Order: sequence, then C-alpha cells, then structure tokens
Amino acid sequence: MKEEIRKEFSLHDYFHVIEKRLVTVISTIVIVVGLVALFNWRQIPTYVTSGKVMVERARSVIQSLNVMQSLLLSLNNYIEIIKSRKFLGKVVDKINETEPGIVTLEDLQDKISVSPVPGTDLLEIKGLGSDPKVLKMTVDTVIDFFVRDSEEVQGDVARGNLEYLKNQLDNLEEQLRTSERDLREFQQREKVYSLPKEMEQFHQDLIRWQSEKTQLDMELELTEKAIESLTSELKTYAGMTGLGGDKGSNSMESELSALEREYATASKLYKGKHPKLIEVRQKISAIKKSFQAIASGNYLAIGGTNDPIFNELKTQLLQKKIDIFNMRVKRNSLEELIKDKSSSLENVPEKNLVYVRLSRKLSVTEKIYSSLLQKFNEAQIQASSMTSKARVVDYSREPKEPIMPNKKLNLFIAFVASIITGIGFAFLKEHLDKSIKTSEEAKIIFERPVLGLVPQFRSSELKESRKVIEKSKIFISPSLLTYSELNTMSSESFRTMRTNILYANDENQVKTLLLTNAQAAAGKSTVVANIAISFAQIDKRVLVVDADLRKPIMHKLFNLDNSMGLTNALLGADIEGLISRTSIKNLDIMTSGPLPPNPSELLASSRMVEVIEICKANYDLVIFDSPPVIAVTDAAVIASKVDGVLYLVSLRRVARKQAEKGMELLENVNANVFGVVCNFVKERELGGYYYRYGYI
Repeated sequence: MKEEIRKEFSLHDYFHVIEKRLVTVISTIVIVVGLVALFNWRQIPTYVTSGKVMVERARSVIQSLNVMQSLLLSLNNYIEIIKSRKFLGKVVDKINETEPGIVTLEDLQDKISVSPVPGTDLLEIKGLGSDPKVLKMTVDTVIDFFVRDSEEVQGDVARGNLEYLKNQLDNLEEQLRTSERDLREFQQREKVYSLPKEMEQFHQDLIRWQSEKTQLDMELELTEKAIESLTSELKTYAGMTGLGGDKGSNSMESELSALEREYATASKLYKGKHPKLIEVRQKISAIKKSFQAIASGNYLAIGGTNDPIFNELKTQLLQKKIDIFNMRVKRNSLEELIKDKSSSLENVPEKNLVYVRLSRKLSVTEKIYSSLLQKFNEAQIQASSMTSKARVVDYSREPKEPIMPNKKLNLFIAFVASIITGIGFAFLKEHLDKSIKTSEEAKIIFERPVLGLVPQFRSSELKESRKVIEKSKIFISPSLLTYSELNTMSSESFRTMRTNILYANDENQVKTLLLTNAQAAAGKSTVVANIAISFAQIDKRVLVVDADLRKPIMHKLFNLDNSMGLTNALLGADIEGLISRTSIKNLDIMTSGPLPPNPSELLASSRMVEVIEICKANYDLVIFDSPPVIAVTDAAVIASKVDGVLYLVSLRRVARKQAEKGMELLENVNANVFGVVCNFVKERELGGYYYRYGYI
C-alpha cells in the first residue's frame, strides 16, 4: 500500500471542500452574525452633534507691545475656559433646572470637546451622548453660555489689566515721592542744588541712558510675553510641541554689543564715510544677518501648512525674535556705557556723587511713571469700548442616527468576516480530517480496483421503496432498494457493482464471497443484502449467510425468524432445514441463529469449511456477512476460507490508518481481496452517467 497520496488541487476541488463543509461555514456565519447582532442590540447607542462659534480675537497682541493687548485671550484660552469645571458647572446647573440629574459635571467633562477649526477664528463645540434631545440641549447651552460669558470674560481681563497698571502706577508714585523727598532732604542738608557745568552733560547722559535701559527692560518683558502668546497660537493651529533655541545667539549678542560701543567711540573721532566707520557697520550688519538666518531656520520651518494665519504667526514670531535680539544688544551696550561712565565718578566729590545718583533716580522714575500713565489711559479707553468677542455661527442639530454602533456596517463586516472565518474553519477541518475521502484515494491506497460506488440513500428513494414494498405486501426493510427496481441512483449503483463483480468473477471464479470492513455502523449488511438481490434479479441462485454471530442484522432486513441458523449448522445440524426462503425469487437466507459464546472457534472449525462447500454446491453465489475485521477475528477467519473478499470503505467516515489496518489483517491470512466497494459516496463523485440517463 502506498504511504503518501499527493494530489494537485484545482479550483473545483476547493469549491468541493466548501460544499462538503457547508454546515461548518453556515454555522460560523450564523454564530458570528448572531453575536454581532446581539452586541448591536445590547449596546447603548452613541450620538454626536456639534455647533460653531466665532471668536473675534485681538491680533494686536502680535503687532504691539502694549500690556493690555499682550494679555488678551487667544483661542487656547477660550478652549480652556469652556473645559473648566467652573464654566461647565454653570451649564450643568442650567440643564438640571428642567430635569434634575439629567447630566453631571463628570459626564460633561468626558463628553464635551472643543477644538479650533484650522485656518479660521471658529471653535467647534462637539458633544457625545446617548439621548439625542439632551445632547442637543447640552451643546446649545454650552454655546449660549460661552457667547454670553465672553463679554464678561473680556471685561474681567480688562479690569484685571487696569488693576495691574493701577498697582504699578501706585508703586511708581510712591517711589517718585520717596525719590523727591530724598533729593530735597539732601539738598537742604548739603546745600547742593546743582552740578558743576563740566558734570552737567555727563549727568544728563547717564539719565538718558538709564531711562533708555529701563524702557528697554519693559519692552523686553513685553516682547517675551508676545513670543509666548505667538507660540501658544502656533500650537493651537499645528499641534507644535516646542521651538528650538537660537544656538549661538548669546555670543552674537556680546559681539554685537562690543561693535556697537566701538562704533559709538569711532563716530566721535571720525565723520561721514570714514573707512573705520564703514568697516564697523559692515560687521554689525553681517552679525544681524547671521542671527536672522538662524532664527529663520528655527521658526519659519515650523509646520507644513499653507494656512495664511499660521504663516502670519510664524512671520510675526520671527520678527519678535529679531526685535528681542536687537533690544538685548542695545541694552548690553547701554549697560556698558553706564558702567564705563559710572567708573569715572570715583574722583568726583562724595556730595556731587550722591546728588548725581539721587537726581538720576528721580528723573528715571518720572519718565517711567509718565510712560506707564499713558498706557493706563489707553487701557481705560479700550476697556470702555470692549464688546463681546464671540458670536454663534451654527447651533447643533438633533442627531438622527447614532455613530456607534453602526449596525449595518457591523453586520456587513461580521457577515464578510464570518464567511472568511467559516471557509477557514472548513479547510482546517479538511486538513485535520485523516479519513479516506474519495474512491480514487481508496484505489491508490489499497492498490485494488473499486468495483462499486454506493451513495448515501436519499429519503425520497426510501419513501418510494416503502411504497413498492407495501404494495407487494411483503415485509422487508425499505433500505433494500434493489427489490423495488426503481430507476434511482442508489439502485443503479448496485447494478453497476453487480456487473463489475461478474467481470471480476470471470478471472477469479468467485462463488463464495465475503463482504467486510474496518469499522462498525458502516451499512455493510445493507450493502450485502442489496448486492444479493441484484444478482438474484438476473436469475442467479443466491444465498446470503449471516456470519455475524455477535450482532446479526440480516434477519431484521428480511423479516425472518432467527431462532435457527448458521450457529446450528456449525454445531452439526442439517443445513437444508436452516435455510430460509424469501419472497424474492432466487434469493435464500441463512440467518445467524443463536449467538454462541465462542463464535471465532466455531467459524474456524472444519465444520465451517463443510458448510461453505455444501452451500457452494447448491448456489451460484454465496455471500457472507461478517463483523468488522478489526473488531474481532471472525472476518479474517472466514476470509481465509472463501473464494473472494470485497473490502467496504466508508468514505469520510473511516480513518485511513484504520482502513489500512483492516486490509493488512486480511492480507495476513492470504485472503483474496479482489476489489473495494465505497459507500457514502457523494453524488458528484459518481460522475455524469446517472445524470445523463435520468436516474436522478
């Protein structure tokens, strides 16, 4: 017997596997789709809706260093306000006025989201929820409260800015009074009311430089705030995580400060287009261009969008960075000038030195106070003219369909996935199935011709057979389809098998025949009975001997008495009196008789050979039915005594190793196994013969 069976699979074979395992595929589809349908039914639907508001942001924050403008709210500020517990708490209170407990603060924090619409001044307020009406009411309430509170928020900011400026003015006013008092007491005590003429210009220079430095410090602080605001704006638009530093800027600032001082000194010595002045100016210009190139690389390369607002913010950020660089350079130069001039005061009399310091402090404080007072007045004007900074663009709509679960999509995906999974299971089962699946495979494994292909009986065939039997008023099993002589596929399969056995008989001279198999419950006795009837129908005198002395069934198929039979013959009884005549012409039956305690020993006895020879002499064909060859030794014993053996293989029901073992046991007793019969054959494997001739 061959150890391996290799077959090239065609597309038709793959479809055959699916057809064969169709129950598996359909079961998988039903289970998966059913589970998904149950999930859809039990899942709470989730709806989504959104509305939009326009925020009229003050863009002067990136165009001016005004304190009031630098502190105005950006989109990020508005987003954080809407998400705050204080704001959402007011929304919850408002909604719960109509129906207490309908929403909670925790629900709102989880289900309300706010995001900017790229390239616009719009905010989208989106909500998730299981109740469409409550969801719409919630989102609309958030929009209404935001629009209503935006003016209040701006007013709070304006009032906070005014309060900040007022505190600064109060502090400066106190410093101014202190400076005036200190200078006045010093003048009265020391009788010093002015400086010598040679020091007056020096004193004025110090005051001017100190005032400029103080003003630069204020501008630097505001510019840094403006850069922070611009960075926040860029994050809002592009999700920017950070900005790179300006490597080398500190050394550039120091170098540029030194060049500025050098240029100031040289300008006192040289005039016009003196080569020294031109050289220093060129160096200053080169350093500024280098810094601008570094800043451009760090800031203009941010993001990858064509949004005009985003690009404007990048440009403004670059400009502010260049401005802050220039201001730091100028402040460093002023610090050096003040330091140099202050060092020359060491030889000045102590009284004059104190006067210079007190007078300079007073003058600087006066200038700062005057500048801050102007900004305070500007802030008052802006606060008085401030109006609402938000307006409704679009209220939310009550959602009609949930976004989760998407029942149709879920079922469609489940259906497709279940088909794929079911087919996968089908091929997996086919791969794990170690049974003999086709008659061709059986022919190759056992190296013997397949003499018969018996399909599984159809219910319609059994029904028709029962009608014919009842009409004939005989009592046999409807599974004996050949008796009815109907033109059915199953009946024709036995006729074809008969023809094949007859041709095989010409070569083997088989008059005594055993039909056995490897496993129980394979329909062997039914096949034996139908073969016998088919031979009887061509005027062959046929005897069926039920040699299954353990679980006989032949007497049930033909509705015969089983009180006497083969067991009695083996014990010495007259054979003639043990044979039962049937209502089918040319067909006799010897039932098993009583079940003996030692069937194997009886079948192996010399009396069994005598029984076989007597039957052989009186009939054209004697067919023996026996137990499965693997279960007990009965079949092997009989096989060694008869002319030929047919080996029954139940396709897709008997494992290959089991069937091979049964054949091996028959070969071990030198049985003449001249052919294989396959039952439970699929109709498609029977080929087109029966289809063409109208048997089905």
